[in-house]
Parts: sequence; C-alpha cells; structure tokens
Amino acid sequence: MNSQLSNGYTLRLPERPQGLKQIRNKRTQIAKPVRSTRNLTVPIVGLMLSVLLLKGCLQNGALQTKLGESLAKLSNVEESLTAMENESDESRVELSLSEAELKSQRMAAESVSGSQTELKQLHLGRLIQFADFVVKRN
Repeated sequence: MNSQLSNGYTLRLPERPQGLKQIRNKRTQIAKPVRSTRNLTVPIVGLMLSVLLLKGCLQNGALQTKLGESLAKLSNVEESLTAMENESDESRVELSLSEAELKSQRMAAESVSGSQTELKQLHLGRLIQFADFVVKRN
C-alpha cells in the first residue's frame, strides 16, 4: 500500500491483511520459527547415540562370550573334582579292604604264634618226660 506525501515522496506501508484467512496466514508466518537448513545437531546427536548403543551391544556380546567361557571352564573343573572324588572314594574302599586284610593277617600271625608257643611248650613237656624216663631207667 503506497501513500503520496505532500513533499513529493511516496511512503510505502506494509499491506494489511484483509479477511480472516489472510490474518491467520500472517499469524502462522510470524509464529513459525525460521529453521536453518544447516542445523546438524540432531543428526550428529542421533549418530553419537547410535555409536554408543552399538558399542554397548558389542561390549555386552564380549562379556557374554567371556561369561560363557568361564562357565565352560567351571564345568570342566567341577567334572574334574567329581572324578577326583570318585577316585578318592575308590581309594578309601581299597584302603579299608587292605586294612581288613592286614587285621586278618595279624590275627592269623598271632594265632600261629600262639600255636607255636603251645607246640613248643608241648614239645618241651614231652622232652622233660623223656628225660625223666631216661633218668629212671638208668
């Protein structure tokens, strides 16, 4: 809208919106922020979050792998301990059998020793009787 002044100059005034539709359009143009097309903050932040998420996933995978390996080693150790316990139980059984056998051999040896003592006493008694017989005869 132009207006002619008395000194010969032309004054340009901004156009006034006429009608509700033009007023609404003008208000929405004023209310909308002007966005820079060069704003890279949002994509950079998104990329950084994606990298951090990927790094976390990779670390989680590595930790799970280490955990699996540790569990496998633990399982092997448990199997070894079980085998050692079984061997130890077998050794205990063999030892108890050996101890029982040793006791029976001791008892047999003591029995033989007792029998030998009795036999010696019997032999000595007979020898004394024979000596008495020989002395009486002469």
